[in-house]
Amino acid sequence: PRDATAAAGRKAALMVVGVNTIAIANDLFKEGKFEPALELYARVDESQLNDPTLYGYANNKGALLMRLSRYAEALAYFDLALEKQPDSLEAAYNKGIALRSLGRSREALQAYGLVTAVEPDH
Repeated sequence: PRDATAAAGRKAALMVVGVNTIAIANDLFKEGKFEPALELYARVDESQLNDPTLYGYANNKGALLMRLSRYAEALAYFDLALEKQPDSLEAAYNKGIALRSLGRSREALQAYGLVTAVEPDH
């Protein structure tokens, strides 16, 4: 029981560290400091994040990678975001942009389909 309690405490501490690191990385991204933000995102242990936190992390890291024209990497993060929150219009739209940037127009249209089904004027 004591080992389980200690393990749970370590996991909770790692989650807090991850959330704080993500918050700082998000701030750097908003300030246009892309490389420092990417360095912080790289320090996050994804296995320690809960689904809502992992969704935001994945979508934001994907958006940052797109800003750096790293579309294939960004696509993987948008897929992760959509795995955690399948109805996310933002992640679906971002995925469409990444796919289009990779020359995968047909797949991009499918990604945009989710967005336009919910928001026809988007």
